[in-house]
Amino acid sequence: GQAALAKSALLAQLGDSPEINKRRFDLLRKAIIDAADSMVGEVTLADIAKEEIYRMTKLSKGATAPNLKGMDSRGLPLQLSDMKGKIVVLIFWRSWEKYQDVYRVTQKLRETYRGQAVEVIGVSGDLLTSIREMEKMDQLSGRNFADPYGKLFQVYRVSDGPVCFVIDEEGKIQYNGSLDSFVDLTVSALLAPDSK
Repeated sequence: GQAALAKSALLAQLGDSPEINKRRFDLLRKAIIDAADSMVGEVTLADIAKEEIYRMTKLSKGATAPNLKGMDSRGLPLQLSDMKGKIVVLIFWRSWEKYQDVYRVTQKLRETYRGQAVEVIGVSGDLLTSIREMEKMDQLSGRNFADPYGKLFQVYRVSDGPVCFVIDEEGKIQYNGSLDSFVDLTVSALLAPDSK
């Protein structure tokens, strides 16, 4: 059971294609059948497998993006599902985790895709007062969920940031990972006429 879990973890490093995920599901099933109650640290193998299955079914490429619902930093309701029909670049960030990179990339994305069906939405782990202070000082733009208690971070299983998800017009995840050039490439590809 534990060997099957370890093999599944190794396969995860190869990506989240349907073929890899099928192999991982088979291994996780074996792990649960053979050793569900075995302890790995302070959690059971079954709990670890359950978490991996959540990530594979809810957060992999092609999965329907989990909805986020809350208030933005201005106190207005904000819901991810209201963005259907647009490409959403969802960025999880905290001011103490490479914030200058987040600011630079979000500004570039907003400028590049201005007037197009692209929304850049942040999910900040900072306190609301900090987010508002950053907005006053023009260090932050656009809409940001205020998530100081990490509830929205948990839905997307984000522990360290910044982390980005690109979600297509139908609400499907097309990219998840670091905030690098793949974000812009994914958005460009989704906007290309032949990608429809």
